[in-house]
Amino acid sequence: MNKKILKGYKNLPIMKAVLLNEINEVENLLKSDPTLINCRHEKSGDSPLILATRLGHEKIVKILIGKDADLEYKNLDGKRALHEAACFGFNTIVELLLSSGALVDVLKRADWTPLMFACANGSVDCLRILVKFGANIHRVNKDGWTGFHLACREGHIHILKYLQSLDANCYKTKSKNGRTPLHSACMHGRKNVCEFLVNLEDMDIRVKDSCGSTPVLDSIRFGFIDIIELLLSLSEKCLVDTDNLGLAPVHIAAQSGHVSALEFLIEKQNQDLEGKCINLLTPLHYAAREGNLDVIKYIVPLVTNIDCQDAFRRTPLHIAFAGKNVEIVSFLLDSGASIQLKDSHGKQPADYAFTFAMQQFLETKKSLFCSLVSQ
Repeated sequence: MNKKILKGYKNLPIMKAVLLNEINEVENLLKSDPTLINCRHEKSGDSPLILATRLGHEKIVKILIGKDADLEYKNLDGKRALHEAACFGFNTIVELLLSSGALVDVLKRADWTPLMFACANGSVDCLRILVKFGANIHRVNKDGWTGFHLACREGHIHILKYLQSLDANCYKTKSKNGRTPLHSACMHGRKNVCEFLVNLEDMDIRVKDSCGSTPVLDSIRFGFIDIIELLLSLSEKCLVDTDNLGLAPVHIAAQSGHVSALEFLIEKQNQDLEGKCINLLTPLHYAAREGNLDVIKYIVPLVTNIDCQDAFRRTPLHIAFAGKNVEIVSFLLDSGASIQLKDSHGKQPADYAFTFAMQQFLETKKSLFCSLVSQ
């Protein structure tokens, strides 16, 4: 037994006995003081039943239920005993709690139901038990996620198939920010789920969330080349989609720092590496802003103008100075970026050298542009 965990319960004998699975001690303590049945651990808010359920101590759970432990007691995380049983896949305890009258669709702080835990954990047996007792597969949490979303996120095809056997249209759902199950699968690199979803009836692979991001844009953002290829094999038009800020696939790849995704877009899909989006920002601007040096090293040899200017006449070098990134500033200067160009405020890149580290760096470059750097 972890000594830190044990220490946390040392002042509550009933909790210590539950933790150590000391069945006789639990019975003796409850006999001497029946009020201990629903005592509360100060730091966690756990009750004996919640702790016993979390640990899978089935015999103690039976004892506590038999002595009328509060099945709907919530700890400080908003979890009930049923949440714990579903979370850890203790299916016998799940059925025991439900048979004893535990509510099946309770939300943890308006967040997850027990069914959502089962979907996320891939426990189809637990899911079947919950459904048998009336769990609603369409219940959503505060973010608008269903169990189907969560199973997509975690890559549990068997859960998806079971949910579909209950309702063939259960995949036709969106979260509060407009994300579909396909978005979730793409964001988490679940190619097996993507292959499953794209073959469903009326699946729109170019659907946008509230930010204007499509499944393929999410795949690019997280660098999942195999999913990008899968979606493009279904519709090459995915590459013309932009988000609400006008970011095209190349901008998103540069912004997120995935060189492999950028290479795929440039070398296999012939995307424009110098294309501009909102405020005339190029992929190079985004890479400089996010501090993605590897992306910049890939882009610079391929572009015709390293000093491309945005709507405010800022070059990538301006942005790198403002971002306090010495490595990128050094690389851009060594690659021929101009230290003289002024932005719309009349400032040269070095005018944004506010940090001590950047000032020290400028001192080392002083001989190259001493007339342009404030002393």
